[in-house]
Amino acid sequence: MTEKRGKWAEDRRLRVLVRSPPRPDMTKASAKGVEMSWKIARRILLAGIAALTLAACALPGPQQAFAPGLNGLTEIATGVFSGDPAQAEEQLSAYEAGRKRAEAFHKGVAVVPDRTILCSTPACAERFGLKVAGLAYGHRLVLIGPEGLTPATLGHEFSRVAIARRIGARGMLRQSLPRWFDEGLAVWISPDPRYKAPKTVAEAEWITEAQSLRDWKNTVTRENWPHAYGSAGLLVATLAQEMGSDGLNTLIDAVANGAEFNEVFASKTVNPRVNPGN
Repeated sequence: MTEKRGKWAEDRRLRVLVRSPPRPDMTKASAKGVEMSWKIARRILLAGIAALTLAACALPGPQQAFAPGLNGLTEIATGVFSGDPAQAEEQLSAYEAGRKRAEAFHKGVAVVPDRTILCSTPACAERFGLKVAGLAYGHRLVLIGPEGLTPATLGHEFSRVAIARRIGARGMLRQSLPRWFDEGLAVWISPDPRYKAPKTVAEAEWITEAQSLRDWKNTVTRENWPHAYGSAGLLVATLAQEMGSDGLNTLIDAVANGAEFNEVFASKTVNPRVNPGN
C-alpha cells in the first residue's frame, strides 16, 4: 500500500511538471517593466517640453528675442535687430551714441549686450512684453521700445549691461549694488530730459529705500517714475562731485570683488552728503 501511494505521488508530481509551464524569469520581467516605464516617462517629458515651448512661442515676453526673425525683425548690425529696417541708419546712430556714453565711464568694459531689440512700433514692443522705454536683462539682452530709440535710453541700458558684466552673475543674484545706485549711475552717465531731479539731496534720499529690484518695483510707480529716476541720478551726481569718476569706478570694482557696498561707500566718502540707505 505504501509503495503504491509513493508511486502515485511521484506520478502526480511528474504530471504537474509536464502540465505546468516554466515560470518566467522575474528579473527579466522587472527589467522590461522598468524600461517600459522609462519610455512612457520620457514621452510624457518630451510632450511637456514641446507644450511649454509652444506656449513660450505664443506668449509675449523677452523669450521672443531667441527668434527675432520669426517676429518680423531684421538684423541691421551684429546682434542688433530692428522692427523697421528702413530706419536702420537713424537707429544705429542712436545706438552708437548710447554706446559711447556708457563706454566713457565704463572704460574697458563691453557695454553692448549679446542682443539688442529695437522696436519702432507699440505692436513690436508688446510682442516682447515691453511696457517701458527700455529694459536690460543682464548682459544678454536689451529691449528698446518706440520711446526709447534715443541715445539717452540706449546709453542708460548699456550702462546697466556694463554693471552686469562687472559684478558678474553672483553679484547680480546677490544684488550687490543697490538698485538706486545702479539706476542712478545710468541716469548720470546718460541724462534724459524726461527725468525730474529734486532741488536738494535731502529731497532725493527717499529713493535709497529701493535697495533691491523688488524694492524698486514697489517704490517706483507710473506716477512718480520721472522723480524716482531723477532722484537716483541726483544722488549719484552728488557722489561723483565728491568722489569723481575714478572713485565711483573704485567703488564698483570693490563691490564686484566681494566687498559690501555700504562699507566701501563709508570708507571712500568724506563728510558724505548722501545717505546710501540700509
